[in-house]
Amino acid sequence: MDRAMRRTALVDSSSAIILFKACLFEYTAEYFRIVIPASVFEELTVGGRSGSEEFARYRADGSIQVRDTDPLLTVEGDMGGLDTGERDTILLYEAGSGEVILLDDGKGAAICRRRRIPHINALLVPRIFRRAGTINVEECERQMATIMIHGRYSDWVVDYARSCPDDDLADFA
Repeated sequence: MDRAMRRTALVDSSSAIILFKACLFEYTAEYFRIVIPASVFEELTVGGRSGSEEFARYRADGSIQVRDTDPLLTVEGDMGGLDTGERDTILLYEAGSGEVILLDDGKGAAICRRRRIPHINALLVPRIFRRAGTINVEECERQMATIMIHGRYSDWVVDYARSCPDDDLADFA
């Protein structure tokens, strides 16, 4: 994909980890311009954890950008139950640092829906690739199955990921 045409996706640690374990993070970083909050980068690069060295390398080679949240931003009431990474990801979106959010947290997704923030979880990433024509149906199904091994998804989330209309994914292409 043309690097100038890529959408900027703000990514939370849970989605980054799932995509990394499914061997899809680098491909995702080629498709999207990835921005993560500093708090998420800290979570991803805790020494000794699987992937910590790779995420540090992704930052060094420009595959991901790390941004600080504005310490003066106020956290509105509905974000009180979120972890720091999810909260900061949403705050970066609201500050204009990205076009879409990629997160695998139910509370965070609910806030995105309420605030009309375009968001997906890692399970929908292969559907985005398929819609863009970069993979075929069989590869999409294989990638989704791999993601389901590493992430925890309720039945309704899996059903939606498998059956959502391609038009629902237009914001992410």
